[in-house]
Amino acid sequence: MGPGSFQLFIDHDPERHYFVLMEERAEELKSLAVLDAVINNADRKSGHVLEDGSGKLWAVDHGLTFNTEPKLRTVIWAYADEPLGDRLRRDLEILGSKLSDAELAGRLSTLLSEQETAATLARIEALLIEDRFPGPSSDRPLPWPLI
Repeated sequence: MGPGSFQLFIDHDPERHYFVLMEERAEELKSLAVLDAVINNADRKSGHVLEDGSGKLWAVDHGLTFNTEPKLRTVIWAYADEPLGDRLRRDLEILGSKLSDAELAGRLSTLLSEQETAATLARIEALLIEDRFPGPSSDRPLPWPLI
């Protein structure tokens, strides 16, 4: 029947979501903010950031990603216009290199269109050029509902 998907249930405290974790886990959440910019996440709600019983953070994502048009809608704007820092720059450079690799690009072609892959690489390049976390750039920068 072709490719499908399944969900892993993450046992978590629903009271511990992004708006609660943002100050306690700021450094880890910077990585998530960059990921959302790369995948052009159009629906990062606070409740889409989970902390399991061992303290591991999970980012719940779904089909509202990898848009070719700019649609970044997220609650994670705390780092807007801040410098990326060396670690995140290195991570982006590695990711851009891997996404440009023919083998990985071939495997991704079964999941993403050529346009989606090109747009993702362009977002990585733009982040590296700007060397800053993106800021809101649309009339609707927040998802609804927020949690």
